[in-house]
Amino acid sequence: MKRNANVFAFVAVLIIGCFIYKLGVSFMFPKQIESCAKQKAVHKIKTVVSVHRPTETEIKRAKHARQIKEELKSLWQATESEFKKVLSSDDRKRSIDQAEKDLLQRIWALEIKLETVQSLDLTWQVRVANKTSNMVSDLIESHQNPNNCNERGQLFGHPELCGYGCMVHNILQQFYMALSNNKTLFTYSIGSIYLGKQTTLKKFLQPYSKNCSPRTGDWKEVETFSDLKVNELSYIFSEHCTMPALRRYSAFTDELWNSIELFHGNPKAWLAGRLVRYITRPTQELFDAMNKSAARIDFTRPIVGLHIRRSDKLTLVGEYARSHTFSEYMKHVEEWYGKHEMRKAMEGSRNKVERRVYLATDDPGIWNETLNYQEYVFIGQSKFTKRASDKATRDTPYGFVQIANEINILSMCDFVVCTLSSEVGTLAYEYMQTLHLNAADRVLSLDAEYGVAGAPVDVQRVIYSHNVEGELSLQPGKLVAGYQQWNGYFKGNEHDKIWRNADNGKLYPSYKVQAIPPQFVLKNGKPNFVF
Repeated sequence: MKRNANVFAFVAVLIIGCFIYKLGVSFMFPKQIESCAKQKAVHKIKTVVSVHRPTETEIKRAKHARQIKEELKSLWQATESEFKKVLSSDDRKRSIDQAEKDLLQRIWALEIKLETVQSLDLTWQVRVANKTSNMVSDLIESHQNPNNCNERGQLFGHPELCGYGCMVHNILQQFYMALSNNKTLFTYSIGSIYLGKQTTLKKFLQPYSKNCSPRTGDWKEVETFSDLKVNELSYIFSEHCTMPALRRYSAFTDELWNSIELFHGNPKAWLAGRLVRYITRPTQELFDAMNKSAARIDFTRPIVGLHIRRSDKLTLVGEYARSHTFSEYMKHVEEWYGKHEMRKAMEGSRNKVERRVYLATDDPGIWNETLNYQEYVFIGQSKFTKRASDKATRDTPYGFVQIANEINILSMCDFVVCTLSSEVGTLAYEYMQTLHLNAADRVLSLDAEYGVAGAPVDVQRVIYSHNVEGELSLQPGKLVAGYQQWNGYFKGNEHDKIWRNADNGKLYPSYKVQAIPPQFVLKNGKPNFVF
């Protein structure tokens, strides 16, 4: 018992001694103790991080994602607040204008942040884009310039007698058909509205094949897509070349589509851009003429392109265009420059941005309206505008050169406001895709989306259910198709019920659906079958 008491006393003294020692050390060496503690904490953090040490890019992405989430919450709070201000305001219009301005700036800030996040993936996306571009170039070369001209069939196309953009897009559909059916494409070079019968397309456009020519044999007209498979030598007329709006040609494989989606927001426009660039490769004569014309233009950046198509586009039967005021176009020009200046300010620039606009139009009166926008510098070819407004002076060989040049210049602008119901605006948009990694959102259309005018653009899969009286009912997994309404809604119907007339559809929210790759064209379908 006594021995146990002695042991207990010894242990107690030892513990008290250790406590006094540590206490003394902490007083004598406080910084050393704190340093040791921090080292242990850092060691623990390093141990955790060593499991997966994030890259600098991953750290930035995570940081931006948190900031964007918080800013989205703030945007909703600001929206609620602005609604209350409007409802309680004595001057509703002024209050609404101010609310719109404030909310728009918040959205610009979010877009700039999202673009910063997107830039983190540029390195690997450029590699994928280059590889995909080479894949398409090889596809074109193998079909248009085979080692043995007899190893592939041939398709001879008659382009439509229409304007430049219309003609190019008609040939584009023929090109899709040829690439999808193991054929080399040739086109009828006589009979353009610009050239008459004395001058051929060969004067301005390079031949589509440099080592093959149309063969002699039993040429047969194409009436269905299956004819292209059966007939080795086929010819097709322009009226049979309407692009199927909700389908794609077999040359546009799933592999190609998925590859483009990795770096681009509109795979259809990206591929079309590569093909129309090939179709419209200029001869030396056209190249020199375009360069001479472009050299007269001061193309200092930034610059926004403005294409305003009027004249016969608004009166021709079968067209889907309607007139838009000049102020409608300029509203979006102002917004682009507002966001551009915000980005420059964020980057630390204090220089005043000169607001430059390249104006391309066939309406001479538009140039007078530019005088109401003194804070902008408008440049363009006003003399060509006068010629383009008159069919007699527009549809000439010189008119061919001028419109080709106009489209090329528009495509080089930083941003374009136009109507994609116009073939000119559409072709400029397609050209833009060959100049940037992803130019899917560098064009704003006042009417149609990119695609077949007057038809739905995408097949969409329903993500969220929707049951609102008077609107289209949505069930997850179902397929729908509709027309963009530019107000957060589509107007359409179930995929198998959609018609060319938008009046047959009902509204449904855009955020509740997601576009999917279009199905392939029907093997026994007709080339002029739109849906």
